[in-house]
Amino acid sequence: MRVKFLFVFAALVAMSAIAYAHGAGTWTGEAQGRGRGGPQMVTVVLNADGTGTFKQGDQPEGELSEVMIAGNNVSFQRMVAGRGGRGAGFTVSYAGEVDGDTLTLNISVEGRGGRGGRGGGRGGRGGGPQQLVLTRQ
Repeated sequence: MRVKFLFVFAALVAMSAIAYAHGAGTWTGEAQGRGRGGPQMVTVVLNADGTGTFKQGDQPEGELSEVMIAGNNVSFQRMVAGRGGRGAGFTVSYAGEVDGDTLTLNISVEGRGGRGGRGGGRGGRGGGPQQLVLTRQ
């Protein structure tokens, strides 16, 4: 009886680890560039241990924070530095869902203070919510 219990327990632990890591992996897609720039390649790496990286276009790869993967649900944040080293920068939050080999993320921008500047603000094109659709690699 004890062996049967241990086997069932081990199976449940293995299944929960698989469910936890469902969104883990390397995801790629295209995001609209700022200003008149065309689409830029985006690569997101999500690790089951709660770490990850984000790379867009020719910008340097950056570390993600608050990476959470729970079943089909994924969320994370990344900090974007102020332009030219000026300003405090801002936080971009991503939250979405995995459906097979597709990860659809809703994007929100926080802490984007400062002067309106040219071309409107980052992230708010049209004022509506933004989405990023990525494919598992």
